[in-house]
Amino acid sequence: MGLFGGSESKVVTVPDTKYQKQGIGFLQNLLRITPDMPTQQVAGMSPAEQAAQSALMQFVNGGDMQDPSTSQFWKGLRANIKLQDDSNVAALRQRSQAAGMFNSSPSYRAEGDYRAQSAANANQQLGQLYQNERQYNSAANRAQVGMQLGSLPRMLQQQGMDANYQQQMQSLLFPYQNQAPIAQSLMNRQPAQYMQQGQQGILGGMVSQLPMLAMMGGLGYLGATAGAGNAASSALGGFDRSQMLDPMKAAQQGW
Repeated sequence: MGLFGGSESKVVTVPDTKYQKQGIGFLQNLLRITPDMPTQQVAGMSPAEQAAQSALMQFVNGGDMQDPSTSQFWKGLRANIKLQDDSNVAALRQRSQAAGMFNSSPSYRAEGDYRAQSAANANQQLGQLYQNERQYNSAANRAQVGMQLGSLPRMLQQQGMDANYQQQMQSLLFPYQNQAPIAQSLMNRQPAQYMQQGQQGILGGMVSQLPMLAMMGGLGYLGATAGAGNAASSALGGFDRSQMLDPMKAAQQGW
């Protein structure tokens, strides 16, 4: 180094610590990984639901009409009406016989009127039941039940299709939603830098130390250049630069 010379200042890049290198490597690995997105599971129909579906399908196909006048389904009702009629006719005959009018025209007419009225009542009841059966087994009602019958399997199928769609969309958007921000952060990363000051020459160091030396030596003026130079040289010679914190060493040691 010359008397008036000195090294120039320069920009120094601080090396990455081992933890920074591990973090960068982890992010770079994420850019190369596209995970397998799971598909949401959809439960199928239970055995009870399947049995109900089968029973409803038989109804939708028809053949379930129950005629109240002939069907075994209404046999008990018809038998009960007949028993009630027989009981009432027997009571009517007993009253006619007690009055001595059993074989008379008024007795026959009273019995006939009762049977006609009873038959009309029975037919009215059975007719109402028949009308209910017709409405129950109508084409419109079977169509409505058929729509309900198909709604549950269709709903389960749609849920499965929605789950597959969501899985495909997650796989499609994963690079844009997850990997793109990582890549952007790596692209925008700037390494740490600092300015390293150059070493000054002897004369420069002497001049920079004159005010301090004058204060320390009690000098009131700057005329004694040689004495001040010797003092500055002594001061610079006794100064150890290794006592300063070197950023390069600090970065390499992971501080």
